[in-house]
Amino acid sequence: MSLDRYKGYIGLAIVLTILVVVAVVVSWNNYRNNYRDKFGAETPPKEQAKEQQNVVEPLMPPTENNTATGEEKNEGDLKESEPVKTIKPDKDLEKYAPELATAKQLEAEKKLPEAKKAYESLLSSFSNPATLQKEIYRINIAILFSPQQTAPPDGPKTEVHTVVAKDTVEGIAKKYNTTVDLIKESNGIKDVRTIQIGNRFKVVNDEFSIIVSRSKNTLTLLAGDIVMKEYTVGTGEYDKTPIGDFKIRNKIPEPPWKGIPYGDPKNVLGTRWMGLINEGDTVPGYGIHGTWEPETVGKSVSQGCIRMVNEEVEELYKIVPVGTKVKIIE
Repeated sequence: MSLDRYKGYIGLAIVLTILVVVAVVVSWNNYRNNYRDKFGAETPPKEQAKEQQNVVEPLMPPTENNTATGEEKNEGDLKESEPVKTIKPDKDLEKYAPELATAKQLEAEKKLPEAKKAYESLLSSFSNPATLQKEIYRINIAILFSPQQTAPPDGPKTEVHTVVAKDTVEGIAKKYNTTVDLIKESNGIKDVRTIQIGNRFKVVNDEFSIIVSRSKNTLTLLAGDIVMKEYTVGTGEYDKTPIGDFKIRNKIPEPPWKGIPYGDPKNVLGTRWMGLINEGDTVPGYGIHGTWEPETVGKSVSQGCIRMVNEEVEELYKIVPVGTKVKIIE
């Protein structure tokens, strides 16, 4: 078959291909010119962002002229509402570094009561003891969740319970007015069905109580007169959290909310619920619960309930039994 009859088609295809290539080149040049005119740069913003991500800024020690990001700012560049932030070294941490190292070493060796005393001995020496106090609170809970026996003023009253016939962990918890979770946690019990006659368990035989300050957005856990830990919480907007004396009326893990099951994004209660009741049950519906919005903790934004970070409400849930006294103050 002769090829001459197709030469016209082949020539037309070549011409069309050349026109397409020219159109693409012209479009690309227009694209770059438009972004250069608009942004004053050869590279479009998305490509600039990718390039900037690969730039490693040198680490700079904090000075009066650079912020925590290492970026210098001149006074003329700052707005009135944007004060210069400076990073000041904590002189107490530097001054008492050897003592703090000793406390950390004791903690690493599982000598928790001794580590706590080492931190406490420094409290009066620190100009800002808040950071040190958090370490003490953390050790308090670590001791509570350990087999370590304690007595006031070093910790809550504890004793040893020896398992006898027909004992159950639930029965032991009821006898000492504590929680199954706390017995399991402090004795390393994985399965309550595995306990045996003669097992010796640490049990807390002390009264826990809670004080909530709605003005400070704090929840303080006490064992007798000992402050075990202070948590940051969220409370009700416009003073909706009621003031008064309450008790924990019920405890629900993975709670539903107004017919909405746990796990649904519309369920606002987080991972735990501890309902509150006062004398006469005059203010029903309030409780202590978790939240899926941890950024709201520390603020007065709820409808009246006391909200906590999920990890911390789970910790508190393990410790306090139903019937624990809760006082809400201004």
